[in-house]
Amino acid sequence: MPKLTLSTDIRASRERVWEVLTDFGAYDQWSPNEIVAGEAKRFGRLKVMLKRPDGSGDYSPSWAVLWVFERPSVLEYSSGNPLVFGTKRFFRLSRIDGGIRLEHGLEMSGLLSQRRFGRDPGLESLRSYYEAFGLALAKRVTGPAADSKGRNAKTSRRLSTNRKHRSF
Repeated sequence: MPKLTLSTDIRASRERVWEVLTDFGAYDQWSPNEIVAGEAKRFGRLKVMLKRPDGSGDYSPSWAVLWVFERPSVLEYSSGNPLVFGTKRFFRLSRIDGGIRLEHGLEMSGLLSQRRFGRDPGLESLRSYYEAFGLALAKRVTGPAADSKGRNAKTSRRLSTNRKHRSF
């Protein structure tokens, strides 16, 4: 099934990144495209509001279940019907020299998702949408100037589907 994976390096502790990532009530203060409400616990029910990528400013609501909650390293929630059109949003934190690597993205499942996102441009069309989340999270965690040049994060992208793998 189609999958989009992004990586953002953040100069902060894993605990600090986890704290911001799981503070769903504050997403509206920093997240450019997602608002999340609900309990940050395993099997917690979440209301996820995604800004439509068409630039209209409208939000598309959905309900999700937080299936994986492994403090302070893995968070995954799923919504929709996995046989027809399901989504899994995932976040993984790992230590690297000088901070944390956030690997995050979206995995689609179901017949309709394969039809919509299983071929070019597929999930690549959503890359900038999810890249903005990683950069905004890094900014929220570290503040506006983490080093002398004002950089606080570096993002790389990897897109894969069940048929091919691309590096960007």
